[in-house]
Amino acid sequence: MPKPSKRSLHSRNIQLAMKRLLDKDLQHETESSSESDEEEMKINEDSSDTLMKFKDKEIGALSSRTCHKWVEIFISEDLDSFCGDNRGGKRTTEFYDVYPEIELAAKSYSIERCANKSADFTALDLAIFIDQNYYELTNTTKDKNTNLIRSVPSCRLDLRRWGARFDSNSKRSYFEGHERVDVVCERENFVKYFLDHKDQYYTVSDDENPLWKTPTQNPPSILIFHDESTFRSGEFSAQRWLFGYSAPFFSKGRGRSVMFSDYLVMHPSGPFFTLDNTEYDQALKNYPELANIDDDVNYIEKSATGYINSIGTRCPTDTIEYVDQQGVTQAIDCYFKTGPNKGLSKGLIEISKELNIKLPPKLKLEQLRDILSSHPAFNI
Repeated sequence: MPKPSKRSLHSRNIQLAMKRLLDKDLQHETESSSESDEEEMKINEDSSDTLMKFKDKEIGALSSRTCHKWVEIFISEDLDSFCGDNRGGKRTTEFYDVYPEIELAAKSYSIERCANKSADFTALDLAIFIDQNYYELTNTTKDKNTNLIRSVPSCRLDLRRWGARFDSNSKRSYFEGHERVDVVCERENFVKYFLDHKDQYYTVSDDENPLWKTPTQNPPSILIFHDESTFRSGEFSAQRWLFGYSAPFFSKGRGRSVMFSDYLVMHPSGPFFTLDNTEYDQALKNYPELANIDDDVNYIEKSATGYINSIGTRCPTDTIEYVDQQGVTQAIDCYFKTGPNKGLSKGLIEISKELNIKLPPKLKLEQLRDILSSHPAFNI
């Protein structure tokens, strides 16, 4: 058998002593020790030479007299008196024992944040969330000089107790389905086409001092880039908080797409280009919807610039607060809270309807800006 530790031997000695005292109390024996109690009791003679005397008060534990005192208090007197000196129970009340609803909300918040593709969730975020929920639940105001109601190290322990782990972030940007055979074939054809026609593009040399390369073949072509990816630089870190055995998997397109009101054009003349009359007429033949001003996209004539009014476009803010004509502060959500479009942005047209702004049937972007600029919600 392995040699027992000094702590286990020490604990066993105390238990034996208390058992003896309890037996004496139940049998109404006298407090004086008998000759057998006076003798030395040898514990684990084969593995340890630790000796214990009942009258020896230097062993670092409770003496027989003290043990007997607390046994009598526990059996015959007030339990509050026994617990008042922190005997035989919890030292302090656990925070989540008093506020179990905060623990449930904090755990749900942690799981939700760990499921996001962004790896920016920290124990400090959890501590701030718990702090805010505590003051909302208790309906009190926090003093600016007061610390967080639950410290950051405690929140780290909470996360590990709930099953989370701080581990390496093995998942990187990957687009689901882009390794299918048909997709790989189309991608190879796409890249091959660009390589075969590289003399028709405006490109930049790959040097220390990059220079523009003008096309040498006709007709010259302009490359237009449109980024619809939901992954951005800095969204992936080396480590992150995780629930389960692997990092969450995110497909391309989850979340709001990164949309630009102006296309980025790879051309040395600048970020925009225009079409002449012949080119614009040809574009209308291929894409007649460009001339439809009643749709969700307003195009500036002969330009690659467009403005999107439809639901689900990118919005820089969640709410708009303003003071109405009666001096009352009003707030309007920029995103749908319920319904089939929950989580999507409303767009300027829908926001205008909620603000009771009457819009003409055939509206262009410049007209919409002029109308909204006169409303208090859009006055800066």
